[in-house]
Amino acid sequence: MAVLAIVGFHGFPAWITGGFIGVDIFFVISGFLISTIIIGSLERNTFNFGDFYSRRIKRIFPALLVVLISCFILGWFSLLTDEYQQLGKHITAGAGFVSNLFFWAESGYFDNAAETKPLLHLWSLGIEEQFYIFWPVLLWLGSKKRINLGAVILAIAAISFGLNIYQFHRNPTADFYSPQTRFWELLIGAILAYIKIHKSNFLLKLEEKAVLKLNRLFDAQPFEVNMSQLQNGQSFLGAVLIVISALVITKGKAFPGFLALLPTLGAVLIISAGAKAWLNRTILSNRILVWIGLISYPLYLWHWPVLTFARILFEETPSAGITIGLIAFSFILAWLTYRFVEKPLRFGEYSNVMPIMLAIMMGGVGFVGYITFIKAGLPVRYHLSINDPLIRGRYADRKGEAMQCQDLVSLGSQIPETYFSKTKGDPTVAVLGDSHAGRLFSGFRNSTNDQFSEVIALYATSCKMSTSFFEEPERCKEFLKTSLAFIKSTPSIKYVVITLYYALPDIRKNSESGDRFLDGFGKTIEQLEDSNKQVVFVMDNPELKQSPKLCIPYPLKLRELYKDRPLFCSGATDTDFEF
Repeated sequence: MAVLAIVGFHGFPAWITGGFIGVDIFFVISGFLISTIIIGSLERNTFNFGDFYSRRIKRIFPALLVVLISCFILGWFSLLTDEYQQLGKHITAGAGFVSNLFFWAESGYFDNAAETKPLLHLWSLGIEEQFYIFWPVLLWLGSKKRINLGAVILAIAAISFGLNIYQFHRNPTADFYSPQTRFWELLIGAILAYIKIHKSNFLLKLEEKAVLKLNRLFDAQPFEVNMSQLQNGQSFLGAVLIVISALVITKGKAFPGFLALLPTLGAVLIISAGAKAWLNRTILSNRILVWIGLISYPLYLWHWPVLTFARILFEETPSAGITIGLIAFSFILAWLTYRFVEKPLRFGEYSNVMPIMLAIMMGGVGFVGYITFIKAGLPVRYHLSINDPLIRGRYADRKGEAMQCQDLVSLGSQIPETYFSKTKGDPTVAVLGDSHAGRLFSGFRNSTNDQFSEVIALYATSCKMSTSFFEEPERCKEFLKTSLAFIKSTPSIKYVVITLYYALPDIRKNSESGDRFLDGFGKTIEQLEDSNKQVVFVMDNPELKQSPKLCIPYPLKLRELYKDRPLFCSGATDTDFEF
């Protein structure tokens, strides 16, 4: 059920808004199952670290290797260099089980960019494996020192939950990805495992005592507690908590925090109710759900890359019909992986030597991903020169270009996201505008015309150079005021070149904000002309109606996917703002 919730959320986030809580249920189940094995073997004095980690490798590595290699191959034919470079980094992180730490540094789980990261979902696998690195060691030490393991589990769970609440209010992204703030969910399962091993039917006995106390409190006649009914009620209550959490918790709310208690406690109630509870034996033991449970791990690994690559290839979110087909394809891949990869490698003839071979292969895949990352996404895939503008992009050597802020620190030191770049001599040209203006600096600087080679560029991110545009943030108003004063008071400046990104919703023509923008922009020009400066306005760079990568000769020839759509790879689109 947990994996179905996750797949449903990723496929239809508007319909199954809280399905991502399936990961939290996974954590509880994993903590329960693995801790039952560890604590039980410690109690019998049969625990062996080599055997434990070998079993983990045979369980986790085979399917993961198939998915990582498949993503690398598909990315080779379908991703641009920056996308492939990012994929290489994520493959390395996935192979090293530190994806959560990498994605923590990049952005939030629900950012728009998340939909173009095929291995984003490996963050949960990272947390789980980080937990199992130290958890067996800690339990083994506690057992050897004859420390009460139940107390140890409770203490660590309380600390982790406390950190979760602390980070929830300070840094929600860290709270989501940090292992310290997530371990408590696995430890809830560990607590349940400890209770199961040491105190059979512990929770049911607590419920029985609670009923008897209520009877005495209200002077009611004592009655025999029906254990079957209690188990049924317990599992039903757990299911209700999970359903409520899936409906109440959405990606618009910070998570996990206290809200994570709903699905995790729901999972605890269902597990602790036992196999005899009606819900567990009738619904959860249904053949279809049991089969889904068998393939749940490869299904989890496959579904997100399948959906993500579809979004990348089609440059949009697939329709509901296509999404259903993609999910069905994920089920097929999951079954094939379980049947022909996972099962033979775990239980086959050579299963004893498999851990070493799998570990070597995982290291190799991680190394290939690292090479892909440091080699800037392997641009040789396109059979183009590394100096081709399509390839160079952001990897170009920018030394000596626009970011030389030290020349005019006194002018902009108090204005954030502002850049001042100049040549060595007295400037004759001032480039003024937003971040788009910065690109003109190097052109003027390298000009062979001495009259225009001495230049200063003054530009601030997302600022519109309008003196009466109320929507401008204060930093933009301060930037424009300071820049105009500097330009007007510098006699050597003869020309002012203005350019900016004007095709924005808040400055469209025939709108109130657009009129205010034009009024203030006109006043900016008037001030400069009144100071005997010749003003030149440069239209913004052209834009395409679809992603530029459709114009690049992909090895996969993605343009064939768009043969029924018009492509505008040779010119600008129409703008809807005019001066």
